[in-house]
Amino acid sequence: MTFQAAGKLQFGIDRKWIELIHSRFAMGIDGIALPLLILTVAVVPLVFIYSWNHIPEPGNPKAFLSLMLILETGMIGTFVAQDLLLFFVFFELVLLPMYFMIGVWGGEQRKYASLKFFLYTAFGSALMIVSILAVYFLSPEVRVAGQGMMH
Repeated sequence: MTFQAAGKLQFGIDRKWIELIHSRFAMGIDGIALPLLILTVAVVPLVFIYSWNHIPEPGNPKAFLSLMLILETGMIGTFVAQDLLLFFVFFELVLLPMYFMIGVWGGEQRKYASLKFFLYTAFGSALMIVSILAVYFLSPEVRVAGQGMMH
């Protein structure tokens, strides 16, 4: 981890990831990500504390709390990703635990809600990946320069 000057990314990391499409494993904290990270890191432990004795039916606290940790990892990755493809991967990682949490621990119509959640997010994710591919293929200067997908 490196600490860079003001106005740039803090605690940034930038490594080669998928060389074929010039995608990089680039993450760092900027002025927009910092409050979202603070909020996530503050709220998730509060959810753990509250859920300790209030796991909804059908129970299974180990699975519930594991899904919460995966959800937190995805949220943090989404906030610090500096590459569009990496952002997409973390965004999709957030959707998986949410689907299972809605489907297992949701309210009375949880099966309907989880199906609706899946359909909306599948449509949104398909549109997002098409948009990311359009940015990549319609921006020849990005590919020629050998930069990452967001640079």
